[in-house]
Amino acid sequence: MSVSHYSEIESGYKHNGKSSDIDSEDLILLLKSNHVNLGDFFDSVKDAYIVDEKEEKIEFLSRELYKAFNEANYTKAEQIRKQVQQLPYAPKSLYYSSILIAADFKDNMMTLDPMIKSKIDKYLYQSAKWVDNTEMLVIFGNSIPMFDKNTMILRMDQLIRGYKNINTFPKGVQIRISNLCINYLYDVILIRKEKDYIDGALQLIKDLPANEIFAFKK
Repeated sequence: MSVSHYSEIESGYKHNGKSSDIDSEDLILLLKSNHVNLGDFFDSVKDAYIVDEKEEKIEFLSRELYKAFNEANYTKAEQIRKQVQQLPYAPKSLYYSSILIAADFKDNMMTLDPMIKSKIDKYLYQSAKWVDNTEMLVIFGNSIPMFDKNTMILRMDQLIRGYKNINTFPKGVQIRISNLCINYLYDVILIRKEKDYIDGALQLIKDLPANEIFAFKK
């Protein structure tokens, strides 16, 4: 029995507004008649609720971090970072992204702990196929400002080679990669005042359809 099904029984209603086929009292009688241990049953339901609460917490913090990023709101990003750091079940993408975004808003990652940089770098590139991993791409996109020039060129070369046939990928992937290229170009041209290795990123963007969903109109 799923948590959502149990919730319907517990409340007496289904999501479409119709009465549930069974209420809580009938459920207990049914369990007893089938010799189901009530303690074990409700423990399993409780554990399922906890899992759902964790997922909801992660989704909520992810949305809030995204909002803080779009609003360039350092105070909010820092608050979210502190909350995420206290969650032992936080996924690495959210954990590291919260650190990176807050550090970027603070001082463009100038004072980001070198140990944190090293951990992120090792985590990201523990596999040669990091460019195929959605979580890795999320972290990479947020970590662009922390790389030195040579490392940045190396990583972008891997990304560009991995997605050279960008139009063969699903739209969601195209959007993600185009955003990464935009972030990279912004950092290299406007922040670092460099012009090295921008042709590959520009070509990837150029190969995308002329659609504003890919970060800009061409």
